[in-house]
Amino acid sequence: MKFLEYYNNPKNFRFSSFKFALLEAEKRNLKTLVETGVARGKQKFLFFSKINWKDGMSTLILSDYAKYVNGTLTSCDIDKKNIENAKKFSKKNIDFINFVAEDSIKFLSKFDKKIDFLYLDSLDGQFEGASKHQLEEIKIAKKHLHKNSLVLLDDKGDKTNLSIDFMLKNDFKIINETREQVLLSYWLIIVIGSSLVWNQLTRKSKWGPVDLPVDPTVPITSPCNISSPTSTFRVSRCE
Repeated sequence: MKFLEYYNNPKNFRFSSFKFALLEAEKRNLKTLVETGVARGKQKFLFFSKINWKDGMSTLILSDYAKYVNGTLTSCDIDKKNIENAKKFSKKNIDFINFVAEDSIKFLSKFDKKIDFLYLDSLDGQFEGASKHQLEEIKIAKKHLHKNSLVLLDDKGDKTNLSIDFMLKNDFKIINETREQVLLSYWLIIVIGSSLVWNQLTRKSKWGPVDLPVDPTVPITSPCNISSPTSTFRVSRCE
C-alpha cells in the first residue's frame, strides 16, 4: 500500500500505529471502516486550516485505505466545523466517505452495519469524561463487531483505561500498542501449516470454547502460543 508512505512524516507520531493497523486490515480483507472524531487539522490563519501531522490525520489515511480496497469510511463528529475541515483534507476520496454530524454515542446506537475496522477518537483525552465516553462507545459498538474486526483506540492512557479493561474482559486481546494508540481484536487462533485449512473448530479448554475468526485462511498476527509437531497441533488461548 504505497499511499502509506505519504504519512511517514517525522511529526506524525501515529504513523507506525496506523501503518500496522491498516496492513493488518488488508490481510483480513476489512472494508467497512468507522471513525468517531474526524481529523480537524490546525488553524494557520483565521480562515485557513492545514494538515496537523501530530494528530495522525485519521480521516485522510483511513479514506485512502477505503479507496485502496474499494471500501467505505463513515466518519462521525459532533462539530460540523470539524467535518467541513475534514472534507477539505480528504476531498480526493470523497466518494468513499460518509460524514455524519452527530454525537458518537447516538451515531453508533443507530448504525446498522457490521463494522470491520473501528477507530475511536471522539473526545480528546484532556477533557473530563473522555474515558467514560469512549467506554460507552465500545459498549454500543461491540454488537456491530465480528470475530475479525479491529478496534483502534487513540489517546492511550487515562482515556483508554476503562475501554481496554472492558474489552479484555470481553475476549479482546491487544495485538499492537504504541505510546499513542492501542489496537485490539478478538483473540484468535493461528494454524501453522499451509496444507491445513480449518473452516470450523471448537475446542474445549479451561478457558471455554475456542472459535476461529470469520475467515481462518487469512494470515493474522496474534500473540497466541502454538506449536505444530509433525501432525499434532497444540493450540493454547492467549493469556
